[in-house]
Amino acid sequence: EAVRKQAPDWGCDPERVGIIGFSAGGHLASYAALRAPAEIRPKLQILVYPAIDTLTPREDGAIDPWYADLGYPPIEASTHLLVTEKAPPAFLAGITADEYCPSRENTDVFARELQKHGVPYAYALHEEDEHGHGCGVQDWWREPCEAWLRDKTWAFGGAPLEETTPCEEAEATKEETGEEAVGEEAEDEQGEADEAIEATATTKKKRRRGKK
Repeated sequence: EAVRKQAPDWGCDPERVGIIGFSAGGHLASYAALRAPAEIRPKLQILVYPAIDTLTPREDGAIDPWYADLGYPPIEASTHLLVTEKAPPAFLAGITADEYCPSRENTDVFARELQKHGVPYAYALHEEDEHGHGCGVQDWWREPCEAWLRDKTWAFGGAPLEETTPCEEAEATKEETGEEAVGEEAEDEQGEADEAIEATATTKKKRRRGKK
């Protein structure tokens, strides 16, 4: 609700507010997308290796499942059980080797429910090791997610901007403003002045020798 109220001040459309969540936050994001009151419900959801099934991981996991008697959400809160045809479009990112939120128990089952109910979605599946995990932006899912957002007209532009270091940015600024060229001219002028001073000093020495 607070985001929708502030959206106009940020230059955003309050009717086009989406939500993103990672891992356990993916469960919260998907729950909000499916169960929040209609007037504040997100219009789009991005779920990155989300915990969909509350009892995941069910086999050989690195963590214990969310047992309701320990204060975790009950099995009924597993969000694949809450999907209806009114669910907002979704972008899913899963990792097959994930030991915390295995894709086969989470993004796979959520994708099947979205498809069954006719909800548009895109799915990026990382089939290598788990090095792509973490609550940060990873290229393997960022790039297809950006393309999906552009397709949904939620983002504009072509290829994503390349990251630059402060030094690279400074060099780019010099090229744009001509600062580097001015600096080179200044160096040339300083060199000419040094040569003139040296020539003058040599001439004075010769004159002194002639007087002797």
